[in-house]
Amino acid sequence: MEPLLGYRAWRADRDGRLCSLRVDGVWWEPGVAMEATCPRPVHRFDEVGIGPAPHAANHPCGWHAFTRLDALLADEGDTAEPSDMLGFTVVHGVVAGGGRMQEHEQGWRAQYALPVAIIRYVPGDPDIRSQVLLAQYAASERYGIDLIDPKDA
Repeated sequence: MEPLLGYRAWRADRDGRLCSLRVDGVWWEPGVAMEATCPRPVHRFDEVGIGPAPHAANHPCGWHAFTRLDALLADEGDTAEPSDMLGFTVVHGVVAGGGRMQEHEQGWRAQYALPVAIIRYVPGDPDIRSQVLLAQYAASERYGIDLIDPKDA
């Protein structure tokens, strides 16, 4: 089965390491398809034998991605300013998802996800422009993936 491509955001540190935007301490490794895990008791899914994440349409676990770039960019949770994130910068990119999949209204959740490109974004605010551009370039270099224009995404 071919992987699904989607769009997501990460926090990037000064070295270009990508960390999940909404889950603290989850660092993405270069060249490694990240496997989603499920803390079932947190989501009140304590039944056994339901298999790896994602489980069902109403279950929040799995790697989330949007099917359209404009939907990602419109999502408030994925557009925080760098100053809001204590030394991190928001980086947008393209991921390939695979394994168990669940579609949802604006995209999908997958058992596995692998970053395949970083999307170049030039902020209008000159105070953050260099920080954002450097984070994008550093992430592209660290993960060995292309830095692409939004029109090519």
